Amino acid sequence: MRRSAVVLACLAVSGCVEPVPRAPTLAAQAPAPLARCVLVESAPPIERGPLPDVGAHDRVRVRDSDLEHGDGPRHDRRDVADAIRDLWRAWVSRDTPAYAARIAPDVTRAVRATGRIEHGRDDVVAALPADWRPFERDGHDLAVRLRARHVSIAVDGDYATADYAIDVEGGTRWDFDDQWQVLQVFVRRGDRWLLLHQTEGSDPDTGREHPDEELSMADVGFDYAYPVDDLPRAVAFYTDLLGPPVHVTETRATFQLGGARFYLDATRLDGLATVRRGLPNGYPVFHARDVESRVRSLAEAGVGFVTGVLPRGDDRYAVGLDPAGNAFVVDQAVLAPDPSATSALTLTAAPDLSAACLAPTQDYVQSWLHADAATLAAMHDGHARYFDDTGRTSVLGQRDLVRALRARWAEQDRGPDGLAARFEVSDVTLRALGAGVLATYALETTGTGTHGTHERLLVTQLWRDVDGAPASLTHTFVVRAEPTAAMALAMDYTGAPATDLAPEEDFYGHTLDFGSPYRDEDYVGYWGTDTVFGVYVARPRRDGVPVRGRANGYMSFWVRSIDRAYAFLRAHGSEFPEIGAIVDHAGIDDQPGYRQVLATDSEGNALLLTEYTHD
Repeated sequence: MRRSAVVLACLAVSGCVEPVPRAPTLAAQAPAPLARCVLVESAPPIERGPLPDVGAHDRVRVRDSDLEHGDGPRHDRRDVADAIRDLWRAWVSRDTPAYAARIAPDVTRAVRATGRIEHGRDDVVAALPADWRPFERDGHDLAVRLRARHVSIAVDGDYATADYAIDVEGGTRWDFDDQWQVLQVFVRRGDRWLLLHQTEGSDPDTGREHPDEELSMADVGFDYAYPVDDLPRAVAFYTDLLGPPVHVTETRATFQLGGARFYLDATRLDGLATVRRGLPNGYPVFHARDVESRVRSLAEAGVGFVTGVLPRGDDRYAVGLDPAGNAFVVDQAVLAPDPSATSALTLTAAPDLSAACLAPTQDYVQSWLHADAATLAAMHDGHARYFDDTGRTSVLGQRDLVRALRARWAEQDRGPDGLAARFEVSDVTLRALGAGVLATYALETTGTGTHGTHERLLVTQLWRDVDGAPASLTHTFVVRAEPTAAMALAMDYTGAPATDLAPEEDFYGHTLDFGSPYRDEDYVGYWGTDTVFGVYVARPRRDGVPVRGRANGYMSFWVRSIDRAYAFLRAHGSEFPEIGAIVDHAGIDDQPGYRQVLATDSEGNALLLTEYTHD
């Protein structure tokens, strides 16, 4: 009943659109062409000798029929497609030498797994185990099958750009499916096409038949909360485990892990979520655009609510019960502009890059901070790809980009001059690609509004640089950097207890529209945008849950090392209850493919920590 991988569902949300203005002129000091800013790099040696064979032929498919769009000689595009196949086959096979042979010595990557921009072949190869960590194994290979779709390859001399989606199917014990959006740049060195840059993010579903309808709770994900008796004490405990909170008030602390949030709530949900030592006491927080409308529609479907819609500051929420009597919250964040909120941009880069060279990046990020969707859209050409896996956005063209950006920013705190946030840009790299420029940088955002956010983003942009005209963007890819220095890697999965799974499956699968679950022993799990929502079979007399009308759930955090986590818990005086419906043994519970420990936190809430070994 346990599950490791975090799978995101991405949805483009439409809104009203103003006419897109003509592309603005970049800052006056911006050079033309932009490529003059690129530092002169020593030419890597031409690759010689035969390439090693690559396995996993039946696990990676890039069909000629999927090469739908592109520019340049067809034979070059086919050679690039072969390079794409070989790269992913080496990746699935965990064949490090074969992978290394297909990337350039000066390669860069900007992917979620490491949380930073990797520079050079050695750095990229050393980071591959972080890529592979979430996936189960089928022998030596990763237990996944990949199929590239909607492949667009553009060849410009000795450089090529590939933009495509990948359907992912995988798992041995825990089946899953996903879709990735990938951007790769290749360089021809000798007679080989070698990877020069790669970025990708998860993008399961980028369109809706009716974009203005209320999203299902599974579409938008959910957060999780634990009750606490002593908030400062609980914050100290979870800071050691999760890293520092992004926001703290007198009654609530918010921790952010990727796109999901974990709350410590000293109000104890008005008595519906109390601390019962050694038992699960948590509850999910499902988000809605309009809480009154959502509560009304759920009540009409037979869902019982124990409260009406209540205020929490400017926000509003209501508490409902599932068929087993577990409490859950439907929540709406009310994002009224805050005139006291601040915004600021800091940009640091190598001293070799002048202010003129940094002008396009600075102008772009400044417009982002000011929530100026029209200007950002106009910086892209009319057919540009914009992808943001943090905002559930994958669009082509300026008009859809304006819609997507405004929908994204509608979920963020606003100040008097745009977003209520501090932006810090670092690790800026510019690289000439024929008539274009590849720009990569890290962007750290910290919210200054009442809801508190913190994200580290990795940005890849391709600028088309034409003499006599302002540079324009053909691609912008934004991916969230997942890893942290904390003990916990992510919010992994949750468990709500029930004596009978059938009514729970109908409730979460149909009434709340979570879809079909996966199954593991006496557990069903539903993939959300950032973590798994699950229900497990429990016996009240033996396990102490569920207690009707109360919060009865637990959260499992995915940790790097269960031994380190166990030592941390013992040092904090945690107890190790044995709840048969959750673990088989008190203390470290070794299972095929994972190890975990059920313990009490500083308040006495039951907390589960899991390490995945894939053994």
